[in-house]
Amino acid sequence: MSEEIDNLETDTLLTAIKDVMLAAETSPLKLLPEATAANVVIWHHGVTDPDEDLKAAMNKSKGVSFLIYDLGGDESAADSDSLSASIIIELYVDTTKRSRKVNPNLRLGGQIRDALMRKLHRHPDLRNKPQFYDCRVRGYSPLADDEFAAWRITLVRSFFLQVD
Repeated sequence: MSEEIDNLETDTLLTAIKDVMLAAETSPLKLLPEATAANVVIWHHGVTDPDEDLKAAMNKSKGVSFLIYDLGGDESAADSDSLSASIIIELYVDTTKRSRKVNPNLRLGGQIRDALMRKLHRHPDLRNKPQFYDCRVRGYSPLADDEFAAWRITLVRSFFLQVD
């Protein structure tokens, strides 16, 4: 299989998303300082238990963790040669470890969520490349979780199935 075909794999995009989340900001805003190598986890279906990965990352990170995984894809239009695929990033915030009473400078989970969406939406490293084809934030929703404040952010991208 050629290197060009290998670059079309979804795992490449998951890694690119993590890299963007961890990249140093050139702007003074520093959109996502809560993301670290220890708390941004890529989950691969069937390899590990995502709950275990999340808890391990949460223990290393002082109360914030991100879980990235592939949700799958669908045909973008009837008889199309492209799929519209969804990637999920789940943000978990442990408010017992991130007490704003102790440190009022800590950002709220919703502020972290919004910064994450702004950072990833049509990021230059996730668009205009043959393997990613304009990755963009499609939406978010709160997650029902007994332990954490949590949100699911959905990114979508199209990719072509046909190789010339």
